[in-house]
Amino acid sequence: MKHLSDAAEERAITNTTGLYREAGGRSFFYLTCPWCGARTRCYIWSFSGVGKRCPGCGALHGSTGMSKKRIKTTTEADHGA
Repeated sequence: MKHLSDAAEERAITNTTGLYREAGGRSFFYLTCPWCGARTRCYIWSFSGVGKRCPGCGALHGSTGMSKKRIKTTTEADHGA
């Protein structure tokens, strides 16, 4: 019998732009998703707290420099049948 389960994989965030400083907590930078290549604007205050979700593939980019994405996997289960 096959079962679907969620597994997570991580990739390093390697492509970011410089920091654009703006007043009132609006400082930001851009990063490119290591999974799908989508370019995403990240506000510093938000990114350092909870990270930023990719609008293209749903991966979560974190302030640790890693991007995590859930991967659907199929496993075979043998129940003695």
